[in-house]
Amino acid sequence: MREDDRTYDVDDRKGRGESNGKQFFKLVLASLLVGFIMYQSGLTPGDIFGGFGRWVGSIFSDFGSTIGTVAVWFAYGAAVVFPLWILIRILKSFK
Repeated sequence: MREDDRTYDVDDRKGRGESNGKQFFKLVLASLLVGFIMYQSGLTPGDIFGGFGRWVGSIFSDFGSTIGTVAVWFAYGAAVVFPLWILIRILKSFK
């Protein structure tokens, strides 16, 4: 069996970065820091995830108007970009 064909054990960390203990410690520190900031600012996880849920819900509930808005953006951009692209192509063909 070739060396690179072997399966890796849970304890085989060669080439996979840091140990699980270091990752766990970093996650604990990050959780404490984020929790402190959220506590000081008066935010809760419900505020964050609830706001995200409302945002996603509004996208789907207003999907028609969202598509219409994107279509208007495309039309505005295309009205400028395509004529310029054609003009540049015409000017380059004379070189």
